[in-house]
Amino acid sequence: MPSVTPAERIRAAALEIGFDAVAMGPVTIDEDGRRLLRWVEEGRAGEMDYLVRSAATRAAPAKAFAGARSVVAVALSHDPGRASGAEPAPEGDGPRGFVARYARGRDYHKVMERLLKRLKRSVMEAGGEGARAWWAVDHTPVMDRALARNAGLGFFGKSTSLIRPGLGSYFVLGEILTNLELPADRPDAGGCGTCTRCLDICPTKAFTGPFELDARLCISYLTIEQAGPIPEDLRPALGTMVFGCDLCQEVCPWNRFARPASQADLRPREVAVEPDLVRLAGLTEGEFREAFRGMAVLRSGYRGFRRNVAVALGNSGHPAALPALRALAASGDPLVEEHARWGISRLDGFHR
Repeated sequence: MPSVTPAERIRAAALEIGFDAVAMGPVTIDEDGRRLLRWVEEGRAGEMDYLVRSAATRAAPAKAFAGARSVVAVALSHDPGRASGAEPAPEGDGPRGFVARYARGRDYHKVMERLLKRLKRSVMEAGGEGARAWWAVDHTPVMDRALARNAGLGFFGKSTSLIRPGLGSYFVLGEILTNLELPADRPDAGGCGTCTRCLDICPTKAFTGPFELDARLCISYLTIEQAGPIPEDLRPALGTMVFGCDLCQEVCPWNRFARPASQADLRPREVAVEPDLVRLAGLTEGEFREAFRGMAVLRSGYRGFRRNVAVALGNSGHPAALPALRALAASGDPLVEEHARWGISRLDGFHR
């Protein structure tokens, strides 16, 4: 009976641990690295200074992880959910907000880290004496999508999302980099064909072309990464989104294959599914931190979150939003107050 290879042992371990997909390949992202450096030089990273500072490291993973030869790329599915409420909320029900699907459960970094540490041990056991391994999630300076694509985990969609046939794009990524020489999986042959649904639906026109994203226009960037005011001309396009955006994924035909989260921690919590915007507007900072404890939503910070809620209330078109906006306009925080005043003006426009 033929012996089991290290790669076979690693693949079996990854699936047993609970990952929804696994692929292996070389630690080579030369062209992707050059693209990243150009993207940063063009200023498309906006206020993401951490990305600018680490761009050179991200572009050369073999240097950042000395001795790394191969990558084991893994994916975890999260909530595929329902379509977001980009249109004004209906009369008769309170205004509802939208939280990106990946952020509706426990912070995926925490979930992924726990599972990757287990996989790292399996990689080192499979490699035997002299084996080395490092785990990485996207807060590590690596180009996780490029590593995963080159390993054969999926292909880049025109939205720049990684798509895996049979799984769609509603998943998060993790990597094990290792000094083991693992056989490369075949690159994924999928593609978008002539479809441009993701490019067409983006309300802020963040896609400057197929496979090209200007982060400064992306709703996910505006509601999470941007610390200051949201440009006034972009605010109507945010709809009722208070943390992130999934529009380009919602229209992607590949997501008809999306699966619910296999990890219980990534399943949605009630507080993040069509949340009541009036309730969110009234949260104190302590209540905000308690309501979203252990969730990625906390990344926006209390101030940024209330700014987002003010914009969403204004875009909701719902008369019940007015008292909440008035309270935010008297909050004592200049950033929140300015967005709340804009929201009141926006609301007035709906009811003239």
